[in-house]
Amino acid sequence: RMKFKFHSLVLLALLTFGLPVLAAEHHSSLIDRWYSALMAVEREEIAALLAPTATIELKDIGVTQSGAEFVASLDEWADAIEGGSIRHKISADAPDSVVVTVCYNFTDNAMMTSESFVFAGSQIVSSIQETVATNCDGF
Repeated sequence: RMKFKFHSLVLLALLTFGLPVLAAEHHSSLIDRWYSALMAVEREEIAALLAPTATIELKDIGVTQSGAEFVASLDEWADAIEGGSIRHKISADAPDSVVVTVCYNFTDNAMMTSESFVFAGSQIVSSIQETVATNCDGF
């Protein structure tokens, strides 16, 4: 009986302290997939990562798009990112959300953004993007 309690406590400790680590790794994997797909303009992968009711908010220009509208706008994005690159790092991580600092290097300029993501399982339910700087100094 004592052995059972000990194993139960160990399992409880692993679940309590291990889940945030698993969530962080899961978020990191989803974020890596998102930016890889965005860089390669992989419409099917981007659509798969977005929940059916996902919203993408681009605060700087006052636009909120559904996931479908975001995917439909990727032709313009493909032209913008051609010859450029994207670098990203997670700056804050919570159980169902992350904040990512992103450096977009375009051919003629660069910009750094802060992007907040909320997840439901393995899909993005919302993303809010806001420009932090008109360069990537200090990234």
